[in-house]
Amino acid sequence: MGDSKNPAKGGDMKRYIIGVASLVMIGVVVFPIVLFSAEWPGSARDFLAQSAVPETGATNVVASIYLGYRLYDTLGETMVLLAALVGSVYLMTDHGKKKEHFPGTAHDSFSLSVPGENIRKQYKRVQRTEVLSLTVGKLSPVVLLFGWYVMFFGHQSPGGGFQGGVVVASGITFLLMGRRLSQEIGVLFQNTVPIQRIEVGALVAILLLIGSGLLRGQGFFSNPFVGAEMSMPVTYIVLFNIAIGIKVGAGLAILMILMLRGTVRDT
Repeated sequence: MGDSKNPAKGGDMKRYIIGVASLVMIGVVVFPIVLFSAEWPGSARDFLAQSAVPETGATNVVASIYLGYRLYDTLGETMVLLAALVGSVYLMTDHGKKKEHFPGTAHDSFSLSVPGENIRKQYKRVQRTEVLSLTVGKLSPVVLLFGWYVMFFGHQSPGGGFQGGVVVASGITFLLMGRRLSQEIGVLFQNTVPIQRIEVGALVAILLLIGSGLLRGQGFFSNPFVGAEMSMPVTYIVLFNIAIGIKVGAGLAILMILMLRGTVRDT
């Protein structure tokens, strides 16, 4: 009996040690902040507060940072997202096999296993309800419109290309889940090649924007709209937000289409 309880005690001891170590590390970080009254370095903050709007034209300082001063970080994040998407698509698709089912051909279904004698055992398929279909049908155009708004006005308000692209992908997912336009949507999204081309085109647009400064004798990641006769530096950020939003939205839409294909079957 004593030997059988040792593994449980060992596990409790490990959790206790991990908890204590976590508290110690948190204390090491928080203790100096609470104890000392030294002011935070404010040079970078003051610089952005004074120069962000005149140099980039973006009243949203966050947009001026990730699409201006640290644009190379944004390019790296875009490449990471592209690599993650390619890997996910590779794992989710049947290589060389043609898909026979696609969204819109049938109602979504899944299996349930419910134990008990007094409960019916045949819960094999749970179809989408009219409430879900009606809701997503009404919300999809609103969500798509809001996604485009987040893209276009990310330089003025919270948002931008990444956030707007995710919202647009959500709107496309709602279209796929709707029932009233199921046949049309199913035929439209049976082949994801057009959306893939849109994503590639958006990526090419991003690369062209990165190198557009060369046309004015500047370097990569330079804003070509600064110093022109009609200086409109914010145009650079708006174009970047749109290109990034289209790329993110198309990529996530492809991923959602493939996921829905894997859960839909003919009834």
